[in-house]
Amino acid sequence: MALPVAVAHQRRQDGTVLRALSRARRSWSRMSEADLDGSWQRVGPAVVLATARGQQAAALAGAEYVPAAVAAQGLSPAAVGVVEPAMLVGIASDGRPLGSLLYGGVVTTGQALNAGVAAPVALQQGWAWLQKAVATQVADAGRVAEFTTMVATPSVGGYARMVNPGACARCVVLAGRVYRVEGFQRHPGCRCTHVPGPEDADSDIGTDPMAYFESLPTAEQLDAEYPDLTVAQRRARGLYSQEDIFTKAGAQAIRDGADLSQVVNARRGMSTAQVNVRGWPAQGRATRREVYGHQLFTTTEGITRRGQAYRSLQQAQWARDEVKDTGKRYARLRTPRLMPESIYEIADGRDDAIRLLKLHGYIR
Repeated sequence: MALPVAVAHQRRQDGTVLRALSRARRSWSRMSEADLDGSWQRVGPAVVLATARGQQAAALAGAEYVPAAVAAQGLSPAAVGVVEPAMLVGIASDGRPLGSLLYGGVVTTGQALNAGVAAPVALQQGWAWLQKAVATQVADAGRVAEFTTMVATPSVGGYARMVNPGACARCVVLAGRVYRVEGFQRHPGCRCTHVPGPEDADSDIGTDPMAYFESLPTAEQLDAEYPDLTVAQRRARGLYSQEDIFTKAGAQAIRDGADLSQVVNARRGMSTAQVNVRGWPAQGRATRREVYGHQLFTTTEGITRRGQAYRSLQQAQWARDEVKDTGKRYARLRTPRLMPESIYEIADGRDDAIRLLKLHGYIR
């Protein structure tokens, strides 16, 4: 069965996120409120590197996971090409350079200081913002690698959504739901997983929302069982109550017979990986372009002569620019490459999606 493979994979990805956060936290601890920009110039490269290394590990694991999950179901893991995980490294989900996004931790700290917040608290608020951004970017790289591998694997017709302990109410409502190969809805910090399978995959491959709800203790039961632990300590151990996930009123309503999906607005705060998360500074070289009536994200990362996407796009005879940079000349493609989910948005079927993924360097 694919479910044990998916559970093991998610644990591996969780470990990758935690290692990236640990490295980023050590670097952030050297920030000084007296000179935020100067501190970031010293600290930022290490934070970006920690995140990029996490992206690389998550993307590699994601590309390896899909064939294993497919084979566990007795399906053929044969793919039409090899996914290039490196194409997802160093780029934020919305296409901008990773450092541009992570600078938001500095922005958050500065805003807190300007509002009169004490320096240690302001730096902690900056880290809280950065923590969510790092975790999301690492997880997104893994998910996009998984999704791209699913597109490249003909035996995969869809996927089921699997939730994990501590999943929020929005995700629980979607648990076990089967989708065709399409963009994965997530929120910052989301830990849900694709479980690839045939188009008519059994929805039981995921988690049943009511079964998940009923598996949780009530807040009263949890307090009685762990009287010496604070809420934060319980959550650190993966212990959650129905009230923690669905709120006190929501949990009571569900226990009283209310429909779980009606209690929770499942899509509030959910987006696919490339969509900019509210509050993330819109800086850098991520751009929106309208193609065939769709608002799409593109990136300029990887399109210089040494970039991985340059050769495949050049073969399509796209125009190039000669660009001066610090006294040197280098060739750059005039048209930025599409982010993976923009490709899925405009592709005319699976074959066309594979063609575009190859063209933009995500599959070779």
